[in-house]
Amino acid sequence: MTTEFEIYLQCPHRPKLTATAHHVIARSEQVAEASLRAAGARALVALIDGFALHRLAWPRGKADQRAPGNGIRALIRSYLTSDQ
Repeated sequence: MTTEFEIYLQCPHRPKLTATAHHVIARSEQVAEASLRAAGARALVALIDGFALHRLAWPRGKADQRAPGNGIRALIRSYLTSDQ
């Protein structure tokens, strides 16, 4: 997963990586959609990617293990209780 984020971070500096990043992101969204069968796939992928990027910048030990699960549960709850 670290390689994935290194590609993302290099895109502004190395435009040739953009197509690869787009493919990785699209595939991640496809996997999430197939797993969840919900409109929140894009938000889920962004949430997971965000936690991984934060972990690179500010490792917090055990809290890093709990945070993604807590965030995913909160995201799912928000979709289940929304009026959409």
